[in-house]
Amino acid sequence: MGALMPIQDAAAEAGVDRTTLYRMIWSGRLKKYRGPLGDRRTYVDRVQLRRLLKPQPLPKVGRAAR
Repeated sequence: MGALMPIQDAAAEAGVDRTTLYRMIWSGRLKKYRGPLGDRRTYVDRVQLRRLLKPQPLPKVGRAAR
């Protein structure tokens, strides 16, 4: 687990809306964490978020038969 950051800060750093991150959490692609001792804010792992938002290479496609 990397550094945890509040979801608002994570959304700003990633350039997406908080709702996008909550959708990732609800779909199971991103894990959420709660702060200690009654801190009700939602935190996400910075490393996991960067890995999810990293552009994926396109699959290689062969030439179509003519």
